Amino acid sequence: MPESKIFLLLLPLLVTGSPYSTDVEEMYSSDYDAPEELKEAIIVRTPTFESDSMSMLVNEGETVRLPCMVDRLEGFVLLWKREESILSAGTQIINPRYRMDTDTNGNQLVLSQVTPDDEGEYICQISSYDPKYLTHKLTVRVEPGIETTPGELLVVREGEPASLSCKILKGSPTPAVNWVRKHKPDQPIQGTVVQWNSVTRHDAGHYICQADNGFGPDPVTREVKLEVHHGPHIEIGEEFLHTAEGEEVRILCNIHCSPRCETGWSKDGVDIDPTNPNYYTNIMGNTHTLTILKMGSELFGDYTCTARNQIGEKTGTIQVSGLAHPAVFQDTTLSPWLDKFFLEWSVLSRSPVHSFTLEFRAEREFRWRSLEVKSAPKLENEWQGSITLEGLGSATRYEARVAARNQYGLSKFSKPFLFATKGAEPLQQPSVSGVDSLFISKHIQLFTTLLVVVNLL
Repeated sequence: MPESKIFLLLLPLLVTGSPYSTDVEEMYSSDYDAPEELKEAIIVRTPTFESDSMSMLVNEGETVRLPCMVDRLEGFVLLWKREESILSAGTQIINPRYRMDTDTNGNQLVLSQVTPDDEGEYICQISSYDPKYLTHKLTVRVEPGIETTPGELLVVREGEPASLSCKILKGSPTPAVNWVRKHKPDQPIQGTVVQWNSVTRHDAGHYICQADNGFGPDPVTREVKLEVHHGPHIEIGEEFLHTAEGEEVRILCNIHCSPRCETGWSKDGVDIDPTNPNYYTNIMGNTHTLTILKMGSELFGDYTCTARNQIGEKTGTIQVSGLAHPAVFQDTTLSPWLDKFFLEWSVLSRSPVHSFTLEFRAEREFRWRSLEVKSAPKLENEWQGSITLEGLGSATRYEARVAARNQYGLSKFSKPFLFATKGAEPLQQPSVSGVDSLFISKHIQLFTTLLVVVNLL
């Protein structure tokens, strides 16, 4: 039926607000004495709503059903309006944007593929002399839309400033935005911007901007890769690698560089021949491995891994040797005697240790005194030595160091070990290699003396 004809049919209802004429409404007056059969016909109670008013939040693109149910509809018409626009009357749809699901005592106004333009208040009206209204408020949630600057990749040099930004293009309600690193999703970076004053290689990685307003089970995301160009960084597991003839040896270098490095291995300054069947090289991620399948005495030496790119070059050197490991002293540091001290130590060596060279000196002495000490087996591949130093000064601090001799020669001396005869408290063992322990001892002793003087004052 044309919309103009529907409007003409509804005109009496819209003017009077009732399914009856003005004359009929006058029959309700106490001055009018209507026949009994007419009174029975016109005394009709206005329906009441059984549906409740609702505020609905729905996602864009979904289907919405707005209910308007009454206790009894007989003799009345339900109108749907949006603000001042009439959408339907009874079962007649005025606006084709909507459809109707009817029931005995009401209906549901149906909106498919809702858009933000559908937001607003929807009113269901009972067409009676005293109209009644039911209002539904509809809010449409819009999926977030975001863009990042830069788009997918940011390349900077180590030490330079950098930033990543995330802009909201759309979304209702306004989405919450933050950044996360791809491998640390539980550590969000609040805000729309991530900024560095000076980037390091540790900042490199994949960063994800995520926006969430509840539209779906997961936030909307955009990913940016931060690539930090830097010179090589080399990490070696240990500087000294102890082995023996006939064994297989694996030498490891962890190399980090961006852009990609050229890498290589050398022994005692000479590049390793890649065609030598006794060598095997492998790269897995950042770990570079040189495997010597069968060690011989001629293969002992300093092995160096080298990495270079257009930014710089770095090397890492590992000594592969049959020499014994540095000695480890027993931790007794204070002697019960005034003029002597018992020293005991052990070393690891895959070949037998024949003897030890012990050097010691008092804290005010410059020259080391040297002694040869016999070796004795302790456990498998472990050897021990001991000696009682006599003729020491009372209440005096000393330091000692030991080197072990096996078939391949004399090992490096151990770190200095501090001890003292009775009457002098030994100092804490130094934890920094390459620093003279007596130098540390004198400065700590001076600091302690100053503290005592301050307390006395």
